[in-house]
Amino acid sequence: LGVDYWGRGIASAAVKAYVDLLFTAREAMRVAASVMGNNEASKRVAEKAGLLLEGIAPRAYLKRGVRYDRFQYGLDRPTWAARD
Repeated sequence: LGVDYWGRGIASAAVKAYVDLLFTAREAMRVAASVMGNNEASKRVAEKAGLLLEGIAPRAYLKRGVRYDRFQYGLDRPTWAARD
């Protein structure tokens, strides 16, 4: 998503709609996403889409010589179906 569109809720709405599509039309059993630890916006998008933080892998990513943690988010069908 281009920088001009950041902060408008577009990515959050798109990811939530995609998660819902995967569980309905595709009958997925589980959805997962990995986010680089320094990317606060992507972590928030995952959380707004209903994904739950499942764990953190320390220093799992290497970018430009710097190590970053990997935040693992996920959601299974029963948890998705039970949401409000």
